[in-house]
Amino acid sequence: MKWITATDLHHWAARLSARADFPELIADLIRATASEIESFRFPSGNKAQVRGFDGWLQATGVAPYVPDGLSVWEFGASGANASKALSDFDKRSKETSAERQKETTLVLASPYTWDDPRTKLPDWIAERKETSDWKDVIFLDGVQIEDWLQLCPSVSARCAAEMQLRPLEGAQSSDEFWREFTCRFKIPLNEDVLLCGREAQADELLQGLLRGPGSIQFAADAPDEVIAFAIAAVRKADWETRLYLESRILVLDTPHAARSFARDRGRNHIFFPRLQANAVSGQLSNIGPTLIALGRDQPSRKGFLNRPSAHEFAKALTSLGLPDDEADILARHSGRCIVVLARQFGAGHISQPVWVEQGHTLIPAILAGGWDGRSKLDCDLVKSLIADEDYANFESGLRKLAKSQDPPIDSEGPIWKIRAPVDAFVHLAHLIGKSDLDRLGIAARKVFSEVDIPTDPDAPFILPDVAPMKHSGWLRDGIANTLLQIAVLSEQADVNIPGTNPQKWVEELVASIPGLASDHRLIASMKSELWMLMEAAPRPLLSALEELLEGDGEKALGFFSTDDDLFSPTSPHTYVLWALETLAWDPRHLEQVSRLLAKLAKIDPGGRTTNRPIKSLRTILLSWAPNTHASLEHRLRVIDKTIEAVPEIGWELLMSLLPRSHDTSSPTRKPKFRDAGASDQEILTNGKVWSAQNFVIERALEQVTKSSSRWIDLIDRLNDWPAKQRASAFSALDNWMSSTDQPVKAVWSALNDLVHKHLAFAHTEWAMSRDELATLQDMVHRHQANDAVERFSWLFKEWSVQVGTSFDGNDAELKQLRAQALVDVLEGGHHEEFFRLIDLVGCPEAVAVSLLDITTDPEKISTWLKASVCHGTSPAIACARVLSAGGRDTLGDEWKQRLIADAADEGWSTDLVATLLLNWPDNEDTWKYVAGLQSGVNDLYWARKYPFGLESPTPASVDAVQNYLLASRPTAALQASHRIIGAVPSSILLAMLRLLLEADDPLELGQMTDYYVEHVFQELDKRQDVDVSVLAQMEYAYFPIMQRRPRKLVIHKLMAQDPAFYMSLIQSVFGPATKPEETTDSDAIENSEPQRAKWRNDYRVLSEFHTIPGQNGNAIDYDQLIAWVQEVRRLGAREDRVAITDLYIGHMLAHAPKDNDDDAWPQVAVRKLLDSLNIEDIERGIMTERYNMRGAYTKSLYEGGKQERELARQYREWSRATSVYPATSMMLNRIAESYEQDALREDERAELDKLRDT
Repeated sequence: MKWITATDLHHWAARLSARADFPELIADLIRATASEIESFRFPSGNKAQVRGFDGWLQATGVAPYVPDGLSVWEFGASGANASKALSDFDKRSKETSAERQKETTLVLASPYTWDDPRTKLPDWIAERKETSDWKDVIFLDGVQIEDWLQLCPSVSARCAAEMQLRPLEGAQSSDEFWREFTCRFKIPLNEDVLLCGREAQADELLQGLLRGPGSIQFAADAPDEVIAFAIAAVRKADWETRLYLESRILVLDTPHAARSFARDRGRNHIFFPRLQANAVSGQLSNIGPTLIALGRDQPSRKGFLNRPSAHEFAKALTSLGLPDDEADILARHSGRCIVVLARQFGAGHISQPVWVEQGHTLIPAILAGGWDGRSKLDCDLVKSLIADEDYANFESGLRKLAKSQDPPIDSEGPIWKIRAPVDAFVHLAHLIGKSDLDRLGIAARKVFSEVDIPTDPDAPFILPDVAPMKHSGWLRDGIANTLLQIAVLSEQADVNIPGTNPQKWVEELVASIPGLASDHRLIASMKSELWMLMEAAPRPLLSALEELLEGDGEKALGFFSTDDDLFSPTSPHTYVLWALETLAWDPRHLEQVSRLLAKLAKIDPGGRTTNRPIKSLRTILLSWAPNTHASLEHRLRVIDKTIEAVPEIGWELLMSLLPRSHDTSSPTRKPKFRDAGASDQEILTNGKVWSAQNFVIERALEQVTKSSSRWIDLIDRLNDWPAKQRASAFSALDNWMSSTDQPVKAVWSALNDLVHKHLAFAHTEWAMSRDELATLQDMVHRHQANDAVERFSWLFKEWSVQVGTSFDGNDAELKQLRAQALVDVLEGGHHEEFFRLIDLVGCPEAVAVSLLDITTDPEKISTWLKASVCHGTSPAIACARVLSAGGRDTLGDEWKQRLIADAADEGWSTDLVATLLLNWPDNEDTWKYVAGLQSGVNDLYWARKYPFGLESPTPASVDAVQNYLLASRPTAALQASHRIIGAVPSSILLAMLRLLLEADDPLELGQMTDYYVEHVFQELDKRQDVDVSVLAQMEYAYFPIMQRRPRKLVIHKLMAQDPAFYMSLIQSVFGPATKPEETTDSDAIENSEPQRAKWRNDYRVLSEFHTIPGQNGNAIDYDQLIAWVQEVRRLGAREDRVAITDLYIGHMLAHAPKDNDDDAWPQVAVRKLLDSLNIEDIERGIMTERYNMRGAYTKSLYEGGKQERELARQYREWSRATSVYPATSMMLNRIAESYEQDALREDERAELDKLRDT
């Protein structure tokens, strides 16, 4: 095809741009011609004038224009004659050594035709070859480049367009098609919109285009979308691949153009035929890669382009510069479809879809929106929407439409759904008549009159698909969406309802649902449809909620009922909150919505779900991120009105709205169709945010004086307030504390904590200023209690209290302050004040430590100890324990004797003496002393003391472990001996394990105890003095813990060696195939808890048995394996348990390793076994266990069956590798088939998820 002639090139060369563009033209021709390019460098554009050769190429030669091997190129855009050529030739020859010339071809190229009357071009070339050392010399002039362009029509088509020449009709370059296609839209599409959700298919396409001759088939809603997708994939490829492919692609429209190229073999073209040119696609595919672009109306078994999810499509549309909200709306309204997008977002004339002609057929489907073809309830209701046709004929007609180009409806598995509901409604809603609306009204009332009935746990189980209790979510969502469209889009769609208007018709329909305002279950059962119905008919639903919340709101309490779902609890109130949040965007409804949320918050009993009414109210009215289009003035008025209407939640609302550093909020759902005041929304400025925050602060200061607890709440939030508002709060607080009759101690304590917090962090940006802190310190000083105990109790509320201005010196300063405080409390020598203090504070031990700091006299310590014991309260005894240890530290052995004497003189019980020893140092000296006391003290001491970890593996430490066991404290022994376990005799370790089993809930030990137990077993594994059978018995008892650890178990080793032991577990868990008659006594034994516990444990041991008999590493001894299997099967037959035995043999074999030789699964010994036995139940056991071995897995959203297909591929590969073992190979094939079926189901589920999100 001759699109560009030598004359055209001559005229083009005269342009200033030709000098920069000519190298790019030659580069494209090389890419379109050469099949193997090793090295390539052809600067163009503003880089065309760089020093050195103009071009550099290392490629496999393609006659007549691409030299073989290394070639250098020189371009001349100022003429083509002997003198100019000779100048270029001499210049480059001088710059190149003779040795280099011998292996290099010099190519001189010019867009001009050779024009020298004295020298012919062939003669000039021949002379240069004779007089130089170049491997070859080539001169390409306009005539030859014209011919080269004719051989590369894709390059020629693009250049012809750039040169503003008229190309031959019926063919165009990829650039031309791309510009034409993308400019059909208001904003020209970019590659992201065509490729979103199709990245893997784009890679597949590129591989096909680079592979060579053949067809590459893809299908979409329309063939042009496939071609646009292919070009987008090329344009997004890496730069070299893109240039290589673009230089070869031809988009062909007519049979004439296609046939002309079909005869042009060997030219490396890539063909994208469309329209009538598709008739020649078979011939084209024989000479080059050919894209077969199909629409939905053409049969295709594979290659359908993925439809992106609504999120993916919206994200791609934002790359065009659209705002997020607009992109999201456009993605959903277009049904994620490029063809529909062209109608809704098109530039210029927009053609009506073909399916408009079958509008009456589609009306029932548009009214229903979507439904599940498996549900009889759904099908019957859809049938009720059809005027004169039965459901089967109706569905048959829809199937034809679903397979048409640009289909109006999607069919995914059993699910039917209008693809782009807005598009279909706008084009066809004018056909909806009164009879259609009457049928829709009856259907809607029926659907939304259904209530969720709690499932009876004792009722027989029936699959929901077999006997559904409600219409499907597809149908409910569809009808709700249709009602919303009628209410909002009626004018745009030209819907006419005689005697009323569409909005009123929808509201009257919703209002007519029986029991709407009296039975909360109706609204609760609307669930995910409620927000659409609320947007469609706000008045009747808001009115119904008002009635349900009248008085004490008891009728609405059912909204907060909780169902414990598998992963998290669910509650109907969350759907009510979402619906009200959606409606709150509209300023007209904000006040009523806020009042309803406040009433819901008032009756909210709380629960595990995080969505609560008060949080919704906060999110809507938050100053810096309001989720409403209402103005600032309107929002502030609503806050006042809400507090006035429901004062019980007023304070909680104000606290939630107060400014908070590092605050967070999440946006609520916006209305689907309604403007809801968005057009008139005011801009949220800093000033408006500050005004809203100041307003909330003022209201909070008005409300705070009603209780001291409110002041405590407010003090905790003062740090986030502006300085001016904080000053107002300080003044108000000072006045309140001076005048109130309420207790101020808790408020004073909160204020005192605030002061010390800011003193400690005075160096930070968020800390209050020195002047503010001075004001607060003065308030703390003036309002502190006169009573010393109350004044200083805050110093002892916790073990560590922040009192200083730095953390490093806090402990020393705290110690000093506590000591001085205690001196002040004890002034006058009154024991009563001391004990009032320890009974009041949170950490009486700290008081005792301070007492020891100021009292070093042993006599006084003894006196205080006796007084504490005499006082007898729990804090006093805790104090006595510290004093006892302090005396021990002060007097040493003398204190030991004093304690014995005091105990005798005071008549202390052994219980009390043991208690007074608990804080003594945990060492051998203490243990010997305690052991020397009466036996009751020693026993109580070891029964109560904290099991500190033992550090030294001494005999005394081992005795300590033994003492814990004698006190029936195996968990304490376990914890204390962890670091010295190697020194503990095996007998003690085994005793420890036995005693643990006798404790309450022995196997609910907690994570650390599990770890300690595992450590004990690891230690016993090393011991030679432990009988293997004893260790196996212990493993059996601790199996619930052992199965969670990676350690290899002795019990499993025994099972792999002893078929009889293995069979005993089978017999324990599973009964015989032929069940004998049982006596009443045997029933009672079997139903006992010990027997059930044994069954559970035996089942765990059996299920976790993965050790292959005869296995050593990855090698398996076949003789040992088959001997074990045959003996187990013999025993299974004897015990009438053949089938279950074979299944569990299969479970065990499923864990065999891969074979070392071919890296295929299973190992060769297992393959031989399977082929020698050929037993179906063993293979079934293997298949089941291999499936279960996959375990829990995660998938990304809309991932589909990718993981399952990879598993199927792996098993197919193993099947081929084991083909010499037919039984094994066929079993692996069956596993692969199972995963392939799973992949198809996952694909369908992903597509349904996409449909649901549209």
